[in-house]
Amino acid sequence: MDNNKLKKRKREEYEMQLFGFHSRRVYKTLTSLIGEKIETRCQKIHDALLKKYKLVGEDADLLEKNRKKLTTAYYRKCRSYLPRIKNCVDKLVAIPQHILLEEDKIQATQFTAEDFEQMNKNLEDLQQRIKRATMLNGVLKQELDVAQDFENNVNVSNKLCTAIENGIQYPEVDEIMTKVVGQLKDIDCEIDEFCINGRHRNNCLGFTAKEFNTNDL
Repeated sequence: MDNNKLKKRKREEYEMQLFGFHSRRVYKTLTSLIGEKIETRCQKIHDALLKKYKLVGEDADLLEKNRKKLTTAYYRKCRSYLPRIKNCVDKLVAIPQHILLEEDKIQATQFTAEDFEQMNKNLEDLQQRIKRATMLNGVLKQELDVAQDFENNVNVSNKLCTAIENGIQYPEVDEIMTKVVGQLKDIDCEIDEFCINGRHRNNCLGFTAKEFNTNDL
């Protein structure tokens, strides 16, 4: 298929997409109608002559041959008008080259091989940038997690420092607790020694705890 036929076929496909039919089908339909009209007209002439003159035998056969000749003559005469008919059909049905369907307007801009290669390079560069951006986002997320943990640790440290500072501000509390713990340890030791002594082993369970007042410390 040569280039002209290929272009014509593409235009017909485009016409079919827009109208539901193409110019070649319209032209073929018109020529078929013309042919049917010629055949019908010649057949009516034949039937009218045959009926009027009541032809039979060789006369009837001769009339049939003349009908075929007349039909052929009509066809030959119409051939000179067929190009005009085709031009009219192309003007009325064919879509001009500058007309594009809405869905095909994106194809209005044509690209060369160099343009296509450049677009591929740009696409590869964009993919690399997206990949680097994804990796950077992952690293930044890790950094944010570390920073959040550090902030939490700082908050805990601040609370501990505050508690320590409060303890330093009230040293008498620590001194009292130290004395109380010492007294408790001494009492525990006395109880153990008393219970170990054989004379008081049976009475160790009834040992009365030593009373003391924290205010006397």
